[in-house]
Amino acid sequence: MEWGNRVGVLSSSDNKWSVLGANLNQEAATLEILEEVKGWTIEFQERAELEEKPEDKIGNLPVKHPNPQNVVHEPRVSYTKTSTSNVFFAAGYYAIKFVNGWSGSFCPKAATLDEYPHVGPFPTKLELNTVLTNKNRELKK
Repeated sequence: MEWGNRVGVLSSSDNKWSVLGANLNQEAATLEILEEVKGWTIEFQERAELEEKPEDKIGNLPVKHPNPQNVVHEPRVSYTKTSTSNVFFAAGYYAIKFVNGWSGSFCPKAATLDEYPHVGPFPTKLELNTVLTNKNRELKK
């Protein structure tokens, strides 16, 4: 196989290796067996470090749009993408209850929060995911 061709996702669990991709679902007890069966040479390389970009924030709440404009703090911290826009986005992470259950959102439109029950804002995705897990678990009871 030519280097650089992506054929699928390689994973390991329960003492076996699996490759899953388009028209491909192969399992083997070891990497060596997987290489032999498929005629591959699997090589691992370190991933290049991704350059972190500074996150824009309003206070302690992250925003997904650079250089937020028209910042307001009541009834929630929100902003527009441009100085002439009328569409406000709520800063931070929110759990929003839609018809099918609770869903997470990063900087949703403020109008969405006006329309649906929600919890937040949370300064991190980890905090949001913890709340989402609990909220959806409550719905299943």
